[in-house]
Amino acid sequence: MIHSIGTRKATYLATPEWTSVPWKGCKKEPKQHLLDLMMEIPALLQTVDSVYNASDCHQKSQRLSRVCKVYSSLSRRLRAWYETYKCDYPSKVHWEQPSSLHLSYAIPQERAPSTCICFPDLESGHIHLLYWTSHVLLFSNLGMLYLSCTANAPQGSQPSIPPFPCDVQEMHNMAVNIAKSSEYFLQPKTVALGACVISFPASIAFGYFEYYNLPEYDWFRQIFEHTKMFGVDMEGFLDAVASETDLELVVC
Repeated sequence: MIHSIGTRKATYLATPEWTSVPWKGCKKEPKQHLLDLMMEIPALLQTVDSVYNASDCHQKSQRLSRVCKVYSSLSRRLRAWYETYKCDYPSKVHWEQPSSLHLSYAIPQERAPSTCICFPDLESGHIHLLYWTSHVLLFSNLGMLYLSCTANAPQGSQPSIPPFPCDVQEMHNMAVNIAKSSEYFLQPKTVALGACVISFPASIAFGYFEYYNLPEYDWFRQIFEHTKMFGVDMEGFLDAVASETDLELVVC
């Protein structure tokens, strides 16, 4: 899935032949339904890239309107899935509690969350992370696209672009949720598996915090230093993925 998103090309994994036919007579788990929705992201990112490649302002405006329409549909279905998941599995919701790592590092209080997010188990935690990451990933790509559209508009003209389709504060809160979840996944007893689970979400949230120089950026850096105590170099891993692959999860 991550590779498909990083290639920014529509994938057969989002076709009905893959998402429906093989599953006839079988009940899908909630996570599989979520993954089906996430497999629509590569095609949406391909549409995003088509806006960058538009030949003129009119074509760019048309393609951007198409992006917003497709995004709104996917976002709405992701939200509907999440509400159903919380309703059907009330024991799988997350909660917050005081952070122990918050007191362990010399970071100004306003630049580090005082609470961490916990989950009943790693699997349900992974589901919440994937949901938040889907939204933050799309938000980040759309944010970069809108910046490009406004910055590259002909001088003296008013760019004809639709309203930004994301709730900025809500998207920011989801990125913060990913940061607050790090402590749960990187506990000493589960750090090896937890680091694998949170690496993809962390890369998306960390990139967002870094680009806008937000307070949680410092927190993630301390989290990365913390994992080195257990032989897990998350920061090195994320840097290697960025430098050694052609995947583009977010185009800046």
